[in-house]
Amino acid sequence: MAEPRRSAAAALGSMPAEIAWLDRDLASQEQVRRLLDMSEEPRALDSLGLGAIRDALADEIAPGVSTAQSRLRYFVLIPWLFEQVAAASSRKPYTRRLRDGEVELIERLSRLGPRQGVIGLQSRSDLKVMPSTLYWTGLRTWEIARFDGSVRQAIERAGSARVRRVETDADGHRVEAGLDLWCELLPVPDGFLKRPEHLSLSIPEAEWLVDRLRAAAATRDSVLRHAADYADRARTVGEAERVRDWATPWDLPGDFPIGRLNNRNREALHHARCVSEVTEGPRILYNVMLAECASQTSGGEDTSGEETSGEDSADEAQSKLECWNGRLGEWAERVSQPATAKRLEQWHRSLNRSDPAEGFWACLRGLRGREASPDLSRFVNDMATQVVKSPANFDNEAIRACIRQRECSLKGNRARLGSTYGPLKAWIARGMPFTGGAFDYRWAQVVGYLGDLAAAGRGGWDSDASGPPGNELQGDGSAVPKADADRSRPRRRR
Repeated sequence: MAEPRRSAAAALGSMPAEIAWLDRDLASQEQVRRLLDMSEEPRALDSLGLGAIRDALADEIAPGVSTAQSRLRYFVLIPWLFEQVAAASSRKPYTRRLRDGEVELIERLSRLGPRQGVIGLQSRSDLKVMPSTLYWTGLRTWEIARFDGSVRQAIERAGSARVRRVETDADGHRVEAGLDLWCELLPVPDGFLKRPEHLSLSIPEAEWLVDRLRAAAATRDSVLRHAADYADRARTVGEAERVRDWATPWDLPGDFPIGRLNNRNREALHHARCVSEVTEGPRILYNVMLAECASQTSGGEDTSGEETSGEDSADEAQSKLECWNGRLGEWAERVSQPATAKRLEQWHRSLNRSDPAEGFWACLRGLRGREASPDLSRFVNDMATQVVKSPANFDNEAIRACIRQRECSLKGNRARLGSTYGPLKAWIARGMPFTGGAFDYRWAQVVGYLGDLAAAGRGGWDSDASGPPGNELQGDGSAVPKADADRSRPRRRR
């Protein structure tokens, strides 16, 4: 997985046990199985082991973005929190003070209520994985954090007095400028964590974040950076709604300056689109096959431990089977459209390029730094071959056998297909959730960030945090006249 590595205890104790099945060696697969054995509610969102492709393309398109993140302003708040905690006098260990600060941040944001992206709103002080951990890879990728280590190592470093950066003021006096962990930050506002906080960006904060994306090596030429530029322009002309319906990274708005995308951007978007279109079919069919198994299976235990009726679960499975067969048919119609069919036929040919420096697998090797496994390559090739040959006949015994074999090779005795107990019954007990569909490469998260950028200074999603008309939100949550806000804005780099 492309997300930051964490200990098994942290991973299982902090978040729902949603683990993608990785296309790795046998030892790595066995390690994942042991993790799932430790979990009370094991489940796999990527049951066909396509996560290696999905994550490599997502990291290329939107570096530093994770589905575990929520709102963009956390990229501003977390460094401020580190700075404020380091500057405070206390005998408590820095690690404890930082955790207390993150809990306080949750409390200060809690007034926003649900569905506003507040991390830890329900758990509060019991939250096991704090925002600093969830955002750390992004902070490093965007070069906001300059420390090349884990968040735990950064916290340990921040707790040492030796990492205070010392600079000289205009009069030649030595002054402490902050922790030597960060790029040049916006000033920590007076009263930070002393009053209710918000997650809407001020204009200076939005401009600072866009500048970070323009400057960082991993993002400066990425689709994410160009999308952020587009959202920034939408903000300046007062048309934040431009970014709201940007459903996929390749579904560019009509007025998007496509000429700014380089060949690498275009190649990544092309491969991402084709991978999503080809693999959506087997991912839907996998769910169809599960529903068929469930409709033939007697009752199990629901999540409360109570027995469920075999008749009830069979009826529900039949209902889902009809729904998912409908989705499979809709997918087949989409990929049969002339323009899509032509694109996928060309992409299918790229899977078998004789030149190892060309084609999709060469692109993926460049992104991941290693070859895809033969099993993964074979599975994708087989799926693409059938899609190009006849999408309407995709549901056939040969493809079903490929899907069964793929799941079994990844999961062993945790495979759901072909099982009438254990993993299959656990899936039934959870309500038979759909575990497939098209890949969006974390783009839903990106669109949320673009919405925050485009709405900067106007309250964003948590609009009750905005000041009165004619005023502009500042980093401390207060509202000041726009003229004053303009004077406080840092100079932009172009």
